[in-house]
Amino acid sequence: YDPGAGSGPESGAASPPPKPEPTVLSYTVKDGDTLYRILMNAYGAASPDLIEAIASANEMDDPGAITPGDVLKLPEVEGFSKPKLP
Repeated sequence: YDPGAGSGPESGAASPPPKPEPTVLSYTVKDGDTLYRILMNAYGAASPDLIEAIASANEMDDPGAITPGDVLKLPEVEGFSKPKLP
């Protein structure tokens, strides 16, 4: 009889590896940029759902009101490609 059997790291129940943190890129708005163009370049899409998700991530009241120098967070959004820098 082994009172320690079934407990500890040898019990066979390996814990799953930690999930990697989601990718969040930052993009500085340039003169002439539009949110639509930035999203098309970063995600390959600019649907209303994606625009809403990006506006929410950046706490934007008006997603159309971006100005040069603004820094946008481009997080991973479920259902869309992983973002790449435009």
